[in-house]
Amino acid sequence: MSLFWNLLLTVGVVYEMVAHLKVWIKGIIPGLRAMNKARKDPDTIIAKTLLYNLKQYIFHVVFLMFFWYLIARAFRFIMLLDDVWTLGIYIGVYVVFILDIVSYVTMIFHDRYSYLTAEGVMTSVAVLRWEKFDFAWQQPANGELSQVLMVSTPKDNVPYRFEFSRVDCKRAHEIVASHINVEENTKGDVTMISLSNGIEMPVIGLGVYKMNAGDEMNNAIKAAYDAGYRLFDTAQMYGNEKALGDALIANGIPRSEVFLVSKVDNGNQWYQETMKSLHETLDKLQTTYLDSFLIHWPGQNKERMLSTWHAMEEAYQQGLVHSIGVCNFEISQLEFLLAHCQISPMINQIENSPLMHDTELTDYCKTHDIRIMAWAPLQRGKFNDTLAEMAGRYQKTPAQILLRWNIEQGIIPIPKSKNPDRLRENIAVFDFKLTAEDMKTLDQMNQGKRTSFDPLTFDF
Repeated sequence: MSLFWNLLLTVGVVYEMVAHLKVWIKGIIPGLRAMNKARKDPDTIIAKTLLYNLKQYIFHVVFLMFFWYLIARAFRFIMLLDDVWTLGIYIGVYVVFILDIVSYVTMIFHDRYSYLTAEGVMTSVAVLRWEKFDFAWQQPANGELSQVLMVSTPKDNVPYRFEFSRVDCKRAHEIVASHINVEENTKGDVTMISLSNGIEMPVIGLGVYKMNAGDEMNNAIKAAYDAGYRLFDTAQMYGNEKALGDALIANGIPRSEVFLVSKVDNGNQWYQETMKSLHETLDKLQTTYLDSFLIHWPGQNKERMLSTWHAMEEAYQQGLVHSIGVCNFEISQLEFLLAHCQISPMINQIENSPLMHDTELTDYCKTHDIRIMAWAPLQRGKFNDTLAEMAGRYQKTPAQILLRWNIEQGIIPIPKSKNPDRLRENIAVFDFKLTAEDMKTLDQMNQGKRTSFDPLTFDF
């Protein structure tokens, strides 16, 4: 062969050797560390993630082996090993082949290890463990492939269920980390949060206020359930408890899979009336228990408030309701109730959005282990330019920003909608997290203007 071609081949082979050697060195150290951690604890998330990616790329490795084998055979016939120089090039081709395979594998280790440990997403290989890994890929209604992963935390060893589309490893673990960071776990497709008595409820739900019986309610509940909603909030005052119960039956939704909330109508307060109305509510919803039962308004009659609350306690002790709470209670009213009750309220459902929120009240509830539910979390559609700009940066809607603002504070929003697209949109809030600066910006929007009665003055 001519000197020109020998020089060209030599430069090419040396360049390939150096390039692949750099990648190999870059990937082999963290790769070996990851393998060492996997050896010590074979259930770690890193071990299983690397195993998954090795399986995923095995075809590419085999292809590289075949490709470089053909290259080497071609060189063998072209050069015929007529001198030491061409022999060196021939050997170099095989060295590049070996480095290519090794660097490809170690690069996988390096990339995935970096994803898992970057930016505090995974501060320890023991933070999350796969309880099961080799789930089959599923085919949901939207046609996108997804995989279900079961993980648990050393803190409580409770299984957490995550389902995500076939996205890259980094994105999947950011989703997982965002759930863990707000102290949530999952049941079905909806994240859950614990009440003071250990009962778990979804961190987002659907309010059915003003939904009519028949197709309107049936279609909305079906669309919501299919989208992942498992909490449905109604009230005696809404006049549609039976419609909700009928919709659950009509759509074949198992009672055990949903969290039902209802509220005592103002006209049904006092002990006897509350107990009677509760049984009527159970009949209308066609269930033997409520997951949560709330006093709808505190009113100004403290004797009536305590009488109603004693009925709530009795219903709780009888197992007719699994948790009890209040709505629209201010700090002074909560203080009075806590001073005279046997069982503390577990929930306080209040108006809560960036435009209307009471930080002192929410702090008080958190201090006394009272979970907050937020009605009117979407500000009745009042979205300003700041909110629109923020939504654009996150590639989300203003409604999703408002709901995420509540959820990141441990507050349970119950947006209302009958539109299937809106229902899906409102629950798609677990794949991003607001920055501290944006949370502060939303906090500062507070105008303190209620959209309903003032609980400190309203009576009935």
